[in-house]
Formats: sequence, C-alpha cells, structure tokens
Amino acid sequence: MRCDALGASERTRERLLTKLGWRSFVSQIRLHSITLLSTSSASAPRTLHIHLNRDDLDFSTLSDSSAPKPAQTLELPQSNDIQDLGVKRALFNSVHSLTLFVEANWGDDTSVLRYLGFRGDWIKVQREAVNVLYEKAARPEDHKVEGEVGIGMGSGLGSGRRGF
Repeated sequence: MRCDALGASERTRERLLTKLGWRSFVSQIRLHSITLLSTSSASAPRTLHIHLNRDDLDFSTLSDSSAPKPAQTLELPQSNDIQDLGVKRALFNSVHSLTLFVEANWGDDTSVLRYLGFRGDWIKVQREAVNVLYEKAARPEDHKVEGEVGIGMGSGLGSGRRGF
C-alpha cells in the first residue's frame, strides 16, 4: 500500500501533527494496523490520536475545546522495538485520509518517530457511470411465469375455495 503525504508534518514542542492521504479519493484503504518505530527515550510518543477522513485539522482546531473526537486513541509504550498497533477495523473500512496527532510524549520537548507504516487493503473507488433501469409502474407482460393461471389472488389456498 502506497501513501502520499498531503500536508506533511507540523510540530510544536512535543506535539506532532501528520496528515496522510491516498491520492485524494482515487482510492481508499481498509486499514488493519499502524506500524511505528520510535525510541526508548523521553521523546517517544505517548498518546496518538487518529482522525479519519478529516483534512481540515490543525493545531488550533485540535487545541480548541470543541475539537472533533478522534476515531481511535492509542497509548504507546516507551520502546525501541517496532510496534504493530491494531486499529478498530469496523471504523477504518473506507479510509481516504488519516490525520495522526501525537498529543504528548514521555517528557521531552520534542517527539520522535523513526518509522511510520500502514497495513491494510487497497480498494479501487468506482468512478464509472452505472446504467440503471427503473420501472415507474410494473408491466404485467414483463413478469409472466410459465404455467401460471390467472384466476385471482389467493386462489387454491386454504379451504379449497377459488378466489374471494
């Protein structure tokens, strides 16, 4: 799965904001997990907020009291190991863009991410015209079944009476 950065990264002190998109609505992703590598120092990210399909977020929007809730929040361990972080698959079935917001780290002035990867499936977005035929009113001659006898509704059911 290939990822193109839409808005690059912004950084203020220990907070980090990264916007990622998959070719702006040409495709979508079914995301399974996020893989990251950080450090075991105090600059390792501690809290990661994942916002789904929101290209309008920045630090001022996320710092506001009426900030949108993230689709998922992950608490990250302070580790040098590669971390494969599973996401709630039901929420991440049709991802066009992700905004990752590192709200806090383990105490340093800057946050460090050495590697960021994504696992999932690429889904082609259908952009062709679709031909659909609608019937305003049913035409009985279009819906005949072989061997059908047109006696009436409910005929031959129940007590042996024909019709109503």
